[in-house]
Amino acid sequence: MTIYAAGIEADSFGFAVGSTYTVSGTSNHRDTTYTTSAIGANTGGPTYQFDFGTSLAALWFHGYFYMQGSLTITATGEILRFDSGTGPEFRLVGTGANGLSGSYVEVKFQKTTNGSTWTDVGAAFNIVSSAGYHMDLKLTLGGSGAFACWLNGSKVIDFTGDVSTQTNTTTFARLGNHTSGTLCYWSQIIVADVPTIGMRLQTLGPNAAGTYTEWTGAYTTIDESITYDETDSINSNTVNQRHTWNIVNTTASLIGNNAIRALCQSLRGQVASGSTPTNLQFMIRTASTDYTSPNLGFAADSVKRSAHRVVELNPNTGVAWTSANIDAVEVGVKAV
Repeated sequence: MTIYAAGIEADSFGFAVGSTYTVSGTSNHRDTTYTTSAIGANTGGPTYQFDFGTSLAALWFHGYFYMQGSLTITATGEILRFDSGTGPEFRLVGTGANGLSGSYVEVKFQKTTNGSTWTDVGAAFNIVSSAGYHMDLKLTLGGSGAFACWLNGSKVIDFTGDVSTQTNTTTFARLGNHTSGTLCYWSQIIVADVPTIGMRLQTLGPNAAGTYTEWTGAYTTIDESITYDETDSINSNTVNQRHTWNIVNTTASLIGNNAIRALCQSLRGQVASGSTPTNLQFMIRTASTDYTSPNLGFAADSVKRSAHRVVELNPNTGVAWTSANIDAVEVGVKAV
């Protein structure tokens, strides 16, 4: 089993189009049991890019999706698109058909073999507006391809056949909606090689200072999620400085007998032009031991970038995380 990527709050996502996050804490825009906010997309506004970290010919995709009421999604309005380094590959779009007063929209999946001409694949289906959905998509690209989609656990389409695209691979998703001025919202994105139906992603934000406070600023500077503020930051100008913080405890009633599949980290950061340090690393501190990620690879050009990673096993024990492990862990960053 591999969780390729997982992201929940704004800092997990980069921009395919636009440069400003639309963030909502409104309860019906998200699954309030697990998340504190969702990102919104609209016509002329941001389209978000979520990187998988690898090229995939087959995947499971999960996302919590809220479609605002009174929508008019055009026949080319993209809700979700899968791209490769070459360009577009596969997408979910509107058909232009909508219910009375926007009570629902009709949508369909399409593929492209040249990046510009799109071909319908499978039948169209309806999505009720002003409702939230845990969307799960099983996708296999290629001539002997297949895909199936579930909304809140109910299968709405199942197709087997030719799903040939430009490269028959995908490396990132574009989350948007391109409606007539209204919004849809995304959160809890998970990409895996196993069924994602029933998987959930919970936000555990900073709640106390950790062992290291070597950067300038405190965890309270970066603990917001609903009011996303990129001017609010911690910073370092010294190589090997570390900064860690404790996080909110897991919720026992949510986990129950379910396994914890991974601990996921995300950040929004930048490396100033000509600066030393020249890069960033994620940090985990567990059982009084520090563990760092490879360099995040940010260019030293003062451009703000998003990064996320998935840690499926506790690096100290080499086995799956437990609730007690998560509750005791510190997370953070290191300047390198």
